[in-house]
Amino acid sequence: MIDFKKIDTIVNLLLAERERPLTDNEKSELDAWLKEDAGNQIVFNSLKKEKNIQARLKILDGYDKEKAYSTFVRNIKNERNKKIIRFFRYAALLIPFFLSIYFIYQRLSDIEPEIEMLSDIQPGTSKAVLQLANGSVIDLEKEDKQIKEYDGTVVQNTQNQLIYKPVDKKQEPKKIRYNLIKIPRGGEYQLSLSDGTKVWLNAETILKYPVTFSGKTREIFMEGEAFFEVAKNADWPFIVHTSALKVNVFGTSFNIRAYPDEEASTTTLVSGKVSLIQSGNHKEYNLTPNDQAIVSNLETVIQKVNVNQFIAWKNGRILFEENTLEEVFNNLSRWYDIEVDYTDEEIKNLRFSIDVRRYSEFDELLKIIGLTKKVKFEINGNRVIIKKSK
Repeated sequence: MIDFKKIDTIVNLLLAERERPLTDNEKSELDAWLKEDAGNQIVFNSLKKEKNIQARLKILDGYDKEKAYSTFVRNIKNERNKKIIRFFRYAALLIPFFLSIYFIYQRLSDIEPEIEMLSDIQPGTSKAVLQLANGSVIDLEKEDKQIKEYDGTVVQNTQNQLIYKPVDKKQEPKKIRYNLIKIPRGGEYQLSLSDGTKVWLNAETILKYPVTFSGKTREIFMEGEAFFEVAKNADWPFIVHTSALKVNVFGTSFNIRAYPDEEASTTTLVSGKVSLIQSGNHKEYNLTPNDQAIVSNLETVIQKVNVNQFIAWKNGRILFEENTLEEVFNNLSRWYDIEVDYTDEEIKNLRFSIDVRRYSEFDELLKIIGLTKKVKFEINGNRVIIKKSK
C-alpha cells in the first residue's frame, strides 16, 4: 500500500531543503529516502540545481499541457529517461508535481540555444544623485561620506541609503530648505528623513523634501515610485504631493507609483490609513489596508488588491500576476535600463506571471517568459525586440 503521508512529508522536505538548512531529524529522514532508489537522488538533484522553480511552475499554464504530456509519454521509451520515470511509481498524487518538473526541463532544453547568448544586460544597482539646498550636486554612488547641510544637519551616505540627522531637533529653521534626490534608470536608493520616515526609491524617481521638517505639516514632492514607512505623529500630518494627487498620512506604510509617462498613478496602502485628494476634481478618498487608488484624468477607482505584488520591488522581488507583456516590460525597462520594441501590437496584451529575485540577470527572465513559446526575443545592445513566436 502506498504511504501517502510519507510521500507528502518527503515532498515538503525537498522544498524545505531549497529554502533553509534541515534539522537533524529532517536530514536523517531525507537521507534515508534518497538511499532507497537512484531515481530519488536524480529528482532531488534536479530540484536543488533548478532556480526559481515556483516561477516556472506558474507559467506552465501558458502552453499546451496535452501536447507536453504526449511528448512525455513518447520520451519514456527512451532508455536514458527510465531512472527519472521510476520515481513516478510512488503515487498519482505526485504526478502533476513531478511531471511539471520534467516538462520544465524539456522546455528549457528547447529554448536554450535561442536564449543562451542573448545579452549582457544586468539588473539595477544602488545609485542616485543628490542636489543640496545650495544647488551643489553629489553623485551618491561615488561619494561615501558625511555631508553637512546649511543648518548643520548631518547627511550620512552609505552608498545605498541617505540618513538625515538634525543637529538640534528643538531648533526650527527660519526658512525651509529642500534637497532633491534623483534615481536614474537602472537605479534604486533608500532614504531616512529628518523625522525618521523611511523611503525606498525605485528607478527613475525624483523626490524633493525638506532638509529638516518644520511647521505644522511634513510635506514632500515626488514623481516616479516610492514606498514610505511614515514616522507616526498624529499632530504632524505627512503629505505627499504628485502631479495627480495629494496624499495625507499620519503613521502609515504605503506605495505610490506616479510616473509622468504613465496614464494612471496608483496609491497602495499596506498599513494604517491615508486620505488622498485628486488634483483634477479635488475629491477626497479614504483608503484602508489592501486598498489601491488608481487615479487617471478626472477619475479615481478604489479596489482591493494583494499588496505584495505592488511592493515586491521594495522587498527585492520581481512579481507579476497575470500582467500584460507591455506592463511587464514597462517595469523591466526602468530596472534593467533597456529600450523595448514590439514587432506586433497584439503581443503587448499577452499575459504572464513571474516571480524571481529583483537582482536576477535579464536573461533569466527571458528564459522564464520564453518557456511559454508565446514570444521570442532579439537583443541589440540594450534594445530588446519582442516578436511573436511562430
